[in-house]
Amino acid sequence: MPSDLSSRGLISEPIGLIGEKERLGRAVLVAEGLNLSKLIVIREGQFYGLLDMETLAGMFVSPSARVEEFAMRAVGLAVLPDSDPLEALLLAFRHNLP
Repeated sequence: MPSDLSSRGLISEPIGLIGEKERLGRAVLVAEGLNLSKLIVIREGQFYGLLDMETLAGMFVSPSARVEEFAMRAVGLAVLPDSDPLEALLLAFRHNLP
């Protein structure tokens, strides 16, 4: 499913949505918990895109928006289908991003 997130500058390159809402939702929670401004998205060890958390978060004006809804609407994101996607994403978070 194509996304317009790349055209809005929310991700660095267009990527496909992987049907793993729970993993993506947990990754988003971790990103928010670490107060990150950007989320590196990786699938099978390959770089898929860079998500601007602040810009994307601005799309959700309702404080009652659930993580599942956040993940569902964030089409164009991908997460690792590996055994432990959060560990890999946390390693990616350690990069010094502009």
